Amino acid sequence: VLPASSRSRVFYKYDKLRSVKIPKSVRTIFAYAFRECSSLESVEFEDGSNISDNANAETANGINTCAYLFQHCINLKHVKLPNTLKAISYDMFYQCNNLKNIDIPESVEYIGSSAFRGTGVYCLTIPASVTSAVGFASSDPSSIPTVGMLNCCPNLKNIIFLGTDVDSTAKIVKNNSAAGLTPDYATLWVTKQEIKDKICQDLNYKAWAEEYVKVGNPYIASDWTKDEKNNDIAKINGLIYKKTGDNTVAVSGYTKIGGDLGITMSIVVANKIYSVNEIADGAFADCKELSGVTVSSYIKKVGNNAFNGCSNIKQIVIFEGVETIGSGAFANCTGVADKIKIPDSVREIEYGAFENDVCSIQVSNEEQKQFVIDSGFTGTIIDPDGEIYEETEDAEEEEVVGEEYDEVSISAGQIGTSFEGRCGCRLDFRQTGERCSVGESDLGGRDQRDGVDSSDSCCFGSLEGDSCGGSGDACRSRNDFDSGAG
Repeated sequence: VLPASSRSRVFYKYDKLRSVKIPKSVRTIFAYAFRECSSLESVEFEDGSNISDNANAETANGINTCAYLFQHCINLKHVKLPNTLKAISYDMFYQCNNLKNIDIPESVEYIGSSAFRGTGVYCLTIPASVTSAVGFASSDPSSIPTVGMLNCCPNLKNIIFLGTDVDSTAKIVKNNSAAGLTPDYATLWVTKQEIKDKICQDLNYKAWAEEYVKVGNPYIASDWTKDEKNNDIAKINGLIYKKTGDNTVAVSGYTKIGGDLGITMSIVVANKIYSVNEIADGAFADCKELSGVTVSSYIKKVGNNAFNGCSNIKQIVIFEGVETIGSGAFANCTGVADKIKIPDSVREIEYGAFENDVCSIQVSNEEQKQFVIDSGFTGTIIDPDGEIYEETEDAEEEEVVGEEYDEVSISAGQIGTSFEGRCGCRLDFRQTGERCSVGESDLGGRDQRDGVDSSDSCCFGSLEGDSCGGSGDACRSRNDFDSGAG
């Protein structure tokens, strides 16, 4: 947790830093503060933060921004920005190539150049609050910019602009065009035909806009519908989303799917944004069309049997931020050959989560190791350093002799009680007819009875004596209550 102020380069190249939580009391973070923190994986800003960089500020619309803040944090996977943030600076996430998703708050008004350059982001939603986003690849104003806030994002496929103002949105789209972003170019989505028409009025952009700018939103629905259980659902882009809270949804199924599964961070239904934070029970069970699964940082729970039986999945990637993996969640994913890495954020792995899987699992801590073992996984478990956990040989069993009893007396009030020997084994007595019996064990004595409930874990010698019909009567046993199991 940061103090109330943070100087320039305060953690520069500090490779021991893995996570940062920034409280709302922080008002100033100087440039390069976390640059090249190569082990940094998670950053969370407390809501209410309104940070700026007063020393090396890029100013837009009177807003100071934090420049180069997380530049070259190559292992950064999870970022939560505050809901009061006004600006995202130039190069703020430059070359954070493991950052696959980021949610831009609706408070943001300005995004600087190359803000997301070199990240692994595959879909980005630009809220309507953004009125300025810089792109300045060339001094020639007639050329299509190839450097903008989204420049060189190799995985980027969809950029969604939620702005409705025709002039400002058209300008932002042009200044951050998809030219040069991806080998196949990304699709840019705008809310109105008028915005696309405005872009096409500029002949330098016309051919490009006609091919790559589309009207609509791949993650938007006009309203909710009902399923057979009367849940509010929305069917968007091949997936089914179930409303789970005022601002949250879970992915609960699919209508059309194939290849690698990537789940968007948020959807828009009836003009309201909902965060996607869960994969529901059985959502993709027995789906043979999936070849890969990425569970992103904003997904907090993978439900019971969510991917059970998806036998054609070859790779499962789980990002920092996921907290719970449900029972049978990835069971019978027999096609997975690559290692599955469990991030440190996972605090619960339920029974059977990886049942019948043949892959190896790398855990982040000892607690997770026990979770995985308790879940029934029988494959190879790898420790945080990449070493295989070795199974310890069971110690050679030693003969343990229980307490020697010449006589065990059972009164009428003691029926149903037990006697313990030194080894901790229990001999349970229960009256059955006119005979007394021991708890169900591997006895073979003539007074043994079937069907007697027992907590025995030991194998005792034969019980001698015929009956114990009443108070004060005794069952005589051997003097050597030998334990076969200890």
